[in-house]
Amino acid sequence: MYAPAAILAGHLCYLVVLSYVPDVVGAAPSHEAQQGWSWAGLARKAVPWNLSMLAGVIQLLVAAAMFRWSAVAAAAAAGGSRRSGGPSLRARRMLWAVVLPAVVLLPPITCLQLSRPDLQGKKIVFYEKGFLNWLKPEHGNYGRLSSGMYGMLPPYLESFGAKVVISPDMSQEDLRDADAAVLIFPDQPWAAGQLEGIWDFVRRGGSLLVLGEHTTRDRDGKTRFNDALEPTQMRVAFDSATFAVGGWL
Repeated sequence: MYAPAAILAGHLCYLVVLSYVPDVVGAAPSHEAQQGWSWAGLARKAVPWNLSMLAGVIQLLVAAAMFRWSAVAAAAAAGGSRRSGGPSLRARRMLWAVVLPAVVLLPPITCLQLSRPDLQGKKIVFYEKGFLNWLKPEHGNYGRLSSGMYGMLPPYLESFGAKVVISPDMSQEDLRDADAAVLIFPDQPWAAGQLEGIWDFVRRGGSLLVLGEHTTRDRDGKTRFNDALEPTQMRVAFDSATFAVGGWL
């Protein structure tokens, strides 16, 4: 009883701290306002990516206490077994009655998916433009110039019953009855009112999936996928080292 309670309490403590991460990040000064090393800069870089270390420390303390108490309990049990001749047959049978079913049932309970993935009646709208293409892979054609193909994505989703629309401009007509909108690495300037239309779609209850990456940014330090995330506190950070001459030569 103590062990599960300690694990849950430790994880609850971690989640409470994690819930305050947006406030901590929002209070830290921006990268542009910092000169040299600072605690605020460390907080901005360490949170939330390295905050998982906090969960690790908490659970390591819990595990250390559990092993410590287990050693004491084992020593006490060993002393008792020398006096009584060890655990009774009934106790061993009861132990196996609990452990064996748990071992057998654990894999299906954690991995078995009884329901079939179903997107029947769902409409998903993809933005046609971005650092990508909608071609399909061809056998024998490999390498760097064959990357970025998303032509198999619509048929894959349609196999689950979804209706897929590849929109050239993410117009309100395309988004009107959609369930989800997807932006895959947008890299061109947004047209007037385009982002506002996407944000209105989300405010009406639609889902938005934004895919970006961490190795590119414009000369002004911005990226098109972060433009789409502007109403939120989420950002795709530029954290890639590049050659001084530029490019990936």
